This record gives sequence, C-alpha cells and structure tokens, in this order.
Amino acid sequence: MGHTEITYCNVDKLFYIRHNDEDIHYQQTKPNDTDIIEALISDNWQARFEDMRAGKKVRVSARIYWDMLGSVPPIKQNANSFYCGEPYSGNTYYYFEKEQDGFIYGQLKSIRL
Repeated sequence: MGHTEITYCNVDKLFYIRHNDEDIHYQQTKPNDTDIIEALISDNWQARFEDMRAGKKVRVSARIYWDMLGSVPPIKQNANSFYCGEPYSGNTYYYFEKEQDGFIYGQLKSIRL
C-alpha cells in the first residue's frame, strides 16, 4: 500500500498526511487513524471519478483538487470551488469544492455558461 506519514508545518500550523512522499491531505488537528484511512480513500483517483460519474458527491484529496485545478483552465471558479471538464461535454462538468468542514468534495454538476 505504500509509505504513509504525518508531518506538521510550523509555518501554516497544519498537519499533513503524506503518502508515497506526496501530500494528499492537510488539517488543523492531529490526524487519527480514521482521518488517515479517509485521506487514503479520498486519494484513489479511479474510485472517486467512478463514484462521481455514478452521480455521487464524494470526498476527494487535496492532491486531486489541486491536480484538477491545474490540469485544465477552470470553466468557472470561485474562492473555494471550481468547475472543470471538456468544453464539448454538454453542460455537465466536474465540480470541486472545499467545504466548511475542511474537506474537499467532488461531483458532476450541470451549469449554464
């Protein structure tokens, strides 16, 4: 399953969950075992996108959020959320949002441009 570790950054006062030398999640409180498991599950690209395509709202890792934001220019973007996807895919796009609970969620949503 790879190597997972917890690090703390004094600059931003956050705990980071690193998997295979890559930050996948960060939070203000020290992660417990459940937090670590949820972070690992939320970083599974294939499973997350399959769930989104099936119409589910799912938790995604910070790594997925930032990778998607950087992969193509957002179709629409606000402070803590954005839509992305291919312009020829109709009006349904991948939507990612950082919510007040501190977690990031993704789902397929329709928008009018």
